[in-house]
Amino acid sequence: MSAEKYAKLLEALGLGILWAFTHAQVDALLKFFEGKGTLPPEIVARIDFLAEVVNHLAGSYNNSNHGIYLWFVRPRVQLWNMSPAQIFSGNWKPEDEEPQKVLALAKAISGPMNAT
Repeated sequence: MSAEKYAKLLEALGLGILWAFTHAQVDALLKFFEGKGTLPPEIVARIDFLAEVVNHLAGSYNNSNHGIYLWFVRPRVQLWNMSPAQIFSGNWKPEDEEPQKVLALAKAISGPMNAT
């Protein structure tokens, strides 16, 4: 994952939300984003997955961090009336059904023009 996408993820969600979604220690997250530390592979997989979701949302929300944040906290019928934040606050893996459904929603919003 590129440093630019990590920067966008951190900018869009903030360290507190990333901590809640990844269950990593805040100081470890900071060191990781600064390129001065490592994290367990399962945490890196979560970060990469969240960065992909944010990347799909960024174009649709004109890089509005507030709009992206709101997307994560709003309940969705397609997610069994849960919000993406509720799904990511538990113990999850990127390959699980619920996170994959969140990613599909983000991709649907971005459409084929932003599928990078």
